[in-house]
Amino acid sequence: MIYLVIKNLKIKEDVKANFDTNFEVFLKNLKKQPLNLSADAIWKDPTNAVLVERWSTKKAYDDYLASEEFKTNWSKLTSDCINKPLVLKQTTTN
Repeated sequence: MIYLVIKNLKIKEDVKANFDTNFEVFLKNLKKQPLNLSADAIWKDPTNAVLVERWSTKKAYDDYLASEEFKTNWSKLTSDCINKPLVLKQTTTN
């Protein structure tokens, strides 16, 4: 089974360049995590980014959330958001 996390981030239009820089750093660090299986990002429109993460286990994801690296990068990333990002989580079935 895979632990799936989908994040929808709505950003302020006037900070897109800054968000892009922070998003790139966030994704690079995310993909380096040992139990992260993959991470993909798309723009739904100019102000809505969607991030899809696949983790080997929920514990692996929770451990990543507890890391200082995540907290620092997530704080930078979400500072450009209009509101709190929508985060959906689900364990897949075989």
